[in-house]
Parts: sequence; structure tokens; C-alpha cells
Amino acid sequence: MFMTDIYLDLSIVLGLSLIVSLIIRWLRQPLIIGYIITGVIAGQAWLAWLDNDGLESFSQIGVTLLLFIVGLSLNPRTLKEVGKIAFLTGLGQIVFTTIFGYLVTRLVGFEPVAAIYLAVAMTFSSTVIVTRLLQERRDTETLYGRIAIGFLLVQDFVAMIILSLVAAVNSASGQSWLTIGMELTAKIIVITIAVILVMRFLVPRVDSKLAHSKEVLFLASLAIAFAMATLFDQLGLSLELGALLAGIMLSVSPYQVEISSRVRPLRDFFIIIFFIVMGSRLDLSMIGNYWFQAVILSLFILIGNPLVVLIIMGIKGYRKRTSFLVGLTMAQVSEFSLIFLSMGVYVGHLQAEIFGFMTLIALITIAISTYFILHADRLYKILEKSLSIFELKKYFKEEEGGNEKHAEVILFGCDRLGGGILENLKKADKSFIVVDYNPELVARLRGDGIEIRFGDASSAVFLDNINFTKTKVVISTVPNFEVNRFLARYFKNIKANPAVILVASYSHEARKLYDMGATYVVMPPYLGRRYMTELVYKYGTVKRNYIRERQRHLGDLEYV
Repeated sequence: MFMTDIYLDLSIVLGLSLIVSLIIRWLRQPLIIGYIITGVIAGQAWLAWLDNDGLESFSQIGVTLLLFIVGLSLNPRTLKEVGKIAFLTGLGQIVFTTIFGYLVTRLVGFEPVAAIYLAVAMTFSSTVIVTRLLQERRDTETLYGRIAIGFLLVQDFVAMIILSLVAAVNSASGQSWLTIGMELTAKIIVITIAVILVMRFLVPRVDSKLAHSKEVLFLASLAIAFAMATLFDQLGLSLELGALLAGIMLSVSPYQVEISSRVRPLRDFFIIIFFIVMGSRLDLSMIGNYWFQAVILSLFILIGNPLVVLIIMGIKGYRKRTSFLVGLTMAQVSEFSLIFLSMGVYVGHLQAEIFGFMTLIALITIAISTYFILHADRLYKILEKSLSIFELKKYFKEEEGGNEKHAEVILFGCDRLGGGILENLKKADKSFIVVDYNPELVARLRGDGIEIRFGDASSAVFLDNINFTKTKVVISTVPNFEVNRFLARYFKNIKANPAVILVASYSHEARKLYDMGATYVVMPPYLGRRYMTELVYKYGTVKRNYIRERQRHLGDLEYV
């Protein structure tokens, strides 16, 4: 009977999901919205009549695989790269949202325990949704994209600790909070040491043997993920924490990308079920009772979370555009939020209707924030003047003209690709100015004696304050098509008429930039193919020539 039920459930929800998704795609709307709508329709029409335990299990598998892949991205190098701004902003946002969230939930009538749970749940943003949307916008390598991802990683770590605490409280009935805290701290210390040892000594030795077969590597990765999840469940912690740490252990593997790419399609299937099940949990009858609270808390998340980020990043010296774009990525509740509240219901701290209430808020905020993120540039143009009040730190303000240095080369963007170009500009007998809007990078380069301007490359007001009279070459390494399109138009119309070298990810973008006046457009895939061809033509079949080239390449990897 179970097999019949699960096939019936899957047939209904996947068939309905296909129909809804086709309509959503025709309307040019995000597919995530379609999955949630599918769940709402199915939840009202069919799932109440069926045994949907199988779908719940599939949903849990989706969460486990999601957190495993999140863990794969929590490489220590990634955490170091995003810097302290993600850490400070992440913790600051969690603290402020929890405090003010508690006050708001109490004002709208919730009891203290429920208010605490809801306030904490509102602090977390959705890693899976934000990451997907950033990839869709091709913004994962931009400054704001990297900060947003780092911000989410900080939230994931905090959520991991909170989930562990709730699980520990559930498994330690009758014990004092001090005892529970000490036991949890001891477990975290032991687990942390074990994970570090495994990452350092075991993973590099084992995965090289497993990698000879992609199928074996895939199976081993899944085995580790589910074994860790089961182990943590038996230790009185959470399945989610085990899956996350399994991914962290494998994040140092040189085959991490291969593992992630193999697991991701499996995750996508089960995550579709997760969103459908999430939508099915919405009890439409409760909307009439909680509509006012739902509207207030949804506005708090949609407006309050971005405001907190804007203020904190403004204090740290970031431009309003960067702060605004990062803030928009935080305007929804997370899958962690629902997991956290479901654990609260399971341990008896909350009534089931609180979970349904948060599901309603999740649907509202996920739907609206999806449009926020996808149309962030339009929103910024509308609100640009009003956002100036959030540029709170003045010592990084854009310099006025007057004593402006005459530069032959202007370099926009000095991270990764730009860092390598900067080293070559130092060696050349050419005057240059660097432009970047990462205040930490600006401070470091100024300390090194580099002529650098803090400002937004897409701001005509800022560019008008730079003296381009003797500029011969303009180089942009900013991985954003809109910024490069603006630069192409701007420098096409100035008197100096410099050579303008831009970057593009796709051929249609390169053609548009050429049409707008770009002198040359760098496309990494194209240049990679051309360079490989030239390499083979130059070095032929002599291995030592390639070894010499490898040594030069290893030196350049510092800037990649």
C-alpha cells in the first residue's frame, strides 16, 4: 500500500507541478513560485486525502542534500575571502532582527515563547533561493554577490548552533540549562576537532582513491552525507547539522566541484518536493485569523532586514548600491526557519498553527523577495537618491576633482582578475588609477601606496570628477554587464577617446558592448580556447616547455 500511495502522491504533485511550471514559465515568473503554488493547490485539493508520509520523507531528503551542498561551499578559503564584513554584518543582522522581531511579535499578540521562536526564525535568509537567483543574475562573482553568500554562510553557522541547542534540549529532558549548555559545548568541541582532523588527514588520502570512478565518488559522498546525518540524530543533535558538517568535511577535497555537480540534480528533485510540501502545509482557513500579523511580520522581513544591512554596511563604509543589493537578498525567511519551527513543534514548545503561520510568511516573503532580487537594478534606480542617507562613513567618500592625478590607464575593479593586472601596471612605466567600491580593498591598496579612488563605476557623477584628459586605456574587470555597458557608453563620448577594454560572459553580451563602442571585449571561454591552441602550436610535444609554463601559471593563481 505504501508504494501505491507514494506513486500516487508523486504522480499527482509532479504532474500538477509540470502544468503550473509551464504556466509560470510562460508568464516569465520564477519557477520557485510555481512549486509553492503547486503545493498550495495540492494541499487543498488532494494531499489531505492521501497518505503523504512518503512526500514528507522525500522533503527531508531534499533538506539533507541541500545542507550537504551548502556545507561543500563552506570551504575555509571561501570564508577568508568574504572577509570580516560578512561576519560582522551577519551577526549584527541576527542580533538586531532577533531583538526587534521579538518586540514586534509581542506587539501583534504572540506569547513570549512563540515570539522568541518567530523572532529567531525571521533572522535567517534562504541560502538555496538567494544562491539560485544570484546565479540566474550571474552575480555570484560580484562584490555584493560574494558578501551576500558570505552573509548566508554566517547565518548557516548560527542556525546550525541553534538547531543543535533545540535538539539537545529535546533529548535532555529534566536537565538544567547549564548542564545542557555544557554538554552541547563539549559535543561541538569534540565534533569540531574531529571534523578538522578528517578534513586535514583523511579526506585528501581517501578521495583520491575514490575519484578514479565518478560513480564510486558519487556514492561515497552520499554515504558520508546520510551516515553523518544519522550519526548526529543518534547523538541527540540534528540530521541537518550532520548533513552540513558532512559537506564541510568534503569542502577541502579537490573533487568538491565534481561532488557538488553530481549531487545537485538529485537535490533539485527532492527540493522541488520540499517546496511543494511547504506550500501544502498552508492552511488557507487560518489566513482570516492571522492576516494582520502575517502582513506586519512580512513587512518587517521585507523592509526591516534590508534596512539593518544598509545601516551596518553604511557604517563600514560601503556604497549605497552595494549595501542595497546585499540587503535585498536578505528579504525572505529561510528553509532553516521552517526547520527550526518544526523542531519547536516537535519538542512541544509551539503549537502546530505557529508553523503554519510561518509557512504563510515564508510564501509571502519568498515570492516578493524573488522579484526584489531579479529586478534589483530597477529598484535601485528608483530609490537611488533616498538611499544616500545610508552612506554613513565619510572618509571613503568619492574625491572631488582639482588635484586629480593625470593617469594613462584607468583600472575599474581590482579583485581577482584586476589584481593580476595591477601587478603588471606596477612594473610598467605608466601612470594609472584604480577604481573600486570595496572599502576594505581600498584601505589596503592605499596603505600600499596605490593611487585608488573609492566609487561606483556606474555613476556618471563620480566619473565626471576624474580627469581623463591623458587617459589612453580604460580597463574594466567588473563582472557585471550593466556596469560595462555604462562604461562603454560613457567613454565613447569623452574627448580623450581612450581604448576601452571590458569583460563579458556570453557572446551576445560581447556583441552589444562592441556595438556600444568597446575597443576589445575579453571573454574568458574564448580566450581560454585560443590560448590553448597557441600553447600547443608554440610548445608542440615537448613536456618541459609546458612545465615552465606551469610554473608561471602557479604564480598567477594568486590573483584568481
